[in-house]
Amino acid sequence: MAENSNIIIRNVKKSDAEQYVRLNAKVWRSAYSHFMPEEIFNKVEGDIDSRIKTISESLGQENIETNGRLCLVAIDDNKVIAYAFATAPCGYANYKEQGYFALHGISVDPEYQGHGLGKKLFHMIASEFLKHGWSKMVNGVLKENNNARQFYEKMGGELDTFEQPFEKLGYSFPEVYYTYDLEKLLSKNL
Repeated sequence: MAENSNIIIRNVKKSDAEQYVRLNAKVWRSAYSHFMPEEIFNKVEGDIDSRIKTISESLGQENIETNGRLCLVAIDDNKVIAYAFATAPCGYANYKEQGYFALHGISVDPEYQGHGLGKKLFHMIASEFLKHGWSKMVNGVLKENNNARQFYEKMGGELDTFEQPFEKLGYSFPEVYYTYDLEKLLSKNL
């Protein structure tokens, strides 16, 4: 990350679709290459154009009040370098009835990791949902993604005993879940 970087965090726009999808593919390869087969990355990267089209149809319409969605992007020199996406109510069956919203993930370009950007996005998402009455958050993370798990634990996530498979192209990977009490968490100002 450049020392005099002027990173801006804002709501995602339709025009961010291509960079958003390409960043997602780059982060997937970086985070999962030690346990996912190459076939999955080839499929993800091979579907870039169709994923851009699909994503561009929905990006920029996020609003917690009207559709329970929030997607933030971090921009450095007109380049999407990170994003965070969350929805309410939570779609995970084990948490939906308990009043959770879901943080679907925070993805930071590997070149920008380790500089507090993920933490900033985490707090922005948590604060916005808390303002709208959502005090409980959950996020799923692949069990083998040790870096993400360490991050979410550092952010105050409590590992739940619930686990379920995440399936992609016929492969199955265990996914674990972290829960958060946002009022307690944000009062500690992690």
